[in-house]
Amino acid sequence: MSKSNATLVLILAVIAAACVGANRTAESTTNSMAWIPFTWVSDSVSGKQFDKLAINVPIQLEGIPHAFEAQFDLGATGTAILYEKNLSNYFKLYPSMLEKLDTTVVVTVNNKKNPVLKGLDLELGDVVFRGQQATLYKDYGTEIPMDSIKSSRARHVGTVGAGLAKGKYLIIDYPNQRLSVQDTIPANLAARTSFVNAKVGTDNRIKVPLSIDGETHHVMFDTGASLFPLSVGTENWYKYADSTQKDSLEVTSWGQKVFIYGAPSKVDVYLGKTKLPSTKVYSILNSKSFDNFYKKEGIIGLTGNAYFVNNVVVVDFKNKRFGVVQEL
Repeated sequence: MSKSNATLVLILAVIAAACVGANRTAESTTNSMAWIPFTWVSDSVSGKQFDKLAINVPIQLEGIPHAFEAQFDLGATGTAILYEKNLSNYFKLYPSMLEKLDTTVVVTVNNKKNPVLKGLDLELGDVVFRGQQATLYKDYGTEIPMDSIKSSRARHVGTVGAGLAKGKYLIIDYPNQRLSVQDTIPANLAARTSFVNAKVGTDNRIKVPLSIDGETHHVMFDTGASLFPLSVGTENWYKYADSTQKDSLEVTSWGQKVFIYGAPSKVDVYLGKTKLPSTKVYSILNSKSFDNFYKKEGIIGLTGNAYFVNNVVVVDFKNKRFGVVQEL
C-alpha cells in the first residue's frame, strides 16, 4: 500500500503545516504516563515533498513474532483494520492467529463487508491492549513475499483507529512524537489544558467546534487527514476560500485518484478563544460522496494534525471534550 493512501474517509493530507503555538509543558506534566512512540511518514504528492503526511505507530499482533507498523487514524472507526493481503503469508506461517477469526461479525469498510479477529492482543510500542477486536479487510493491501517476512524491517499491515481510546483520554504529544491512552490524566495536565466541549459519535469519532467567520460549526478531528488544517464540502469551500487563487493536487486514496483543491482562507477560524493561523482551505469539489458524508456526520468537514504539530492535544472521549495544553 502506498504511504499516502490510508485515511478511512478517503481524504489525504497535502498541505504545509500550521500550528496553534509552541508548547513547553509536555515533559513537566506527562512524564508518568505509558507512551506509544510514533513516526511521521514523508512522501511526495504531485511532485511535492511533505514531511508530515501521516502518523505511523509500531504494532505487534498476538501470535506473530514480527514487528509491524500501522497508520494512526482517528477517522477510522473500531480499534484496528488489518489488511488481509499484507498478512496472508504470515497467516500461513502462524495459522493459530486465524483461530480468532469470526465471520459471523461483519464490519463494512468502503462498502465492503469484512470479518473480524476477536480477542486479539495488540502491542503498540510497550503498551499492551488485551482482548481487542480487529477488522480483517478482505482482499486489500499488498502481499509481503515469504522471503521478506523475517526481515527486521517493520512492515505496514493496517490502521489503528479511534476505538482504541473509547471512553478514555487520548494524549497526543506532537513535539515528542508520542501518544498515550489513559483512564485518567494527571491533575496538573488537566489544569493546563484549555478544553472545548465536543461531540463523540457511537463510532467514537470526535467532532470539534470551530468558529468560522463568526459561526460555530463542527469538524471531525481526524489524524488520518494528517496535514489538513481544514477541509470542507463544496458549498462551504466557496464561502471560506479565495477561489481566485486555487490550486490542485492529484492524490491516490484507497486506490482511487482524486483532485484536492486548495485556496487561501478568507475567513477567521477560532478554537475556543484561540485564533488559529490563517492557512489554505481544501476540498474535493463537487464530490457527492464527500458532501454527503459531511452531511450524514453533522459536520462541515475535517481538521487534522496541522494546526497542532507543536502542541500537546488531549482528546477526552470520556467527557466529550477536546483540549490543547497551554504554555508555561
